[in-house]
Amino acid sequence: MPQFKAQEAVAKALQRKVLLFYYLFHMRNKKCALLRTSFGDMLTNSGGA
Repeated sequence: MPQFKAQEAVAKALQRKVLLFYYLFHMRNKKCALLRTSFGDMLTNSGGA
């Protein structure tokens, strides 16, 4: 039984790491998209559209 508990703990830790990684990756992508759109808006606005 102790071995099973250890495996469960490892699985939970891995799951948390994966979730954190996905979260950070998603946030970084969102930030890049925001920067890209705001930069594009600045360009179009300065272009006298």
